[in-house]
Amino acid sequence: MTERVPSGVPGFDSLLDGGIPAGNVVLLAGRAGTGKSIFCAQYLSHGSKLGEKTLYVSLVEDKGRFIRNMKRFGLDLDDMEAKGLMKILNIPIPPAGQQNTVVEQIAKAFDEFKPSRAVLDPFSALTISISSNKSDSQAFVHSLLSNLSSHEYCTTILVCEVGAGADQIGTGIEEYMADGIVVFYYLMRGKAKIKAVEIRKMRGTKHSNQAILLEITEEGIVIDPDIELTS
Repeated sequence: MTERVPSGVPGFDSLLDGGIPAGNVVLLAGRAGTGKSIFCAQYLSHGSKLGEKTLYVSLVEDKGRFIRNMKRFGLDLDDMEAKGLMKILNIPIPPAGQQNTVVEQIAKAFDEFKPSRAVLDPFSALTISISSNKSDSQAFVHSLLSNLSSHEYCTTILVCEVGAGADQIGTGIEEYMADGIVVFYYLMRGKAKIKAVEIRKMRGTKHSNQAILLEITEEGIVIDPDIELTS
């Protein structure tokens, strides 16, 4: 039996036959406003409530602002951090040519804190200041993902921002190397815009491959596995 990591997001685990396979590196991709960071906060908070050590690495949003925003959904992340169950790091996007300094900081956090759950948000920000040469970007991503995958005790989510109409996630190599790909996106229903989640890949488990209704409520992300959507 594959060990499962419960997400803490209502309805999500039933799409994965019980939860994310332990140790997987999962891409969570989508446009701005689809709820990716909220999902990640729920995922980490749930782990900390279970007594696990969890790590959140923010590459864009200020730590204090992130904590305040998540309190709107009843997630007291600063309380978890005060108890030593969560570490929230702000690592600014590095100048061109200095991406390895970020990799070193992330690796140090993994080695010292030893989280069983981790989130890099947004992972895609790390490639912004790399050379426009696609092979350079892919080599960097390959190196970082290989490093993350070596931490077999940790189930990691990498948040990737996807532009409107984009088919590819990141540099492209992420989709190949990651163990899982979960996509949040918008669908139009008449004049209404609704949100959907789709699991496009997940090693180690059976999973739904349908578009499923996703809602952002006062208590965070809620997924209704019984409501399948068509594009």
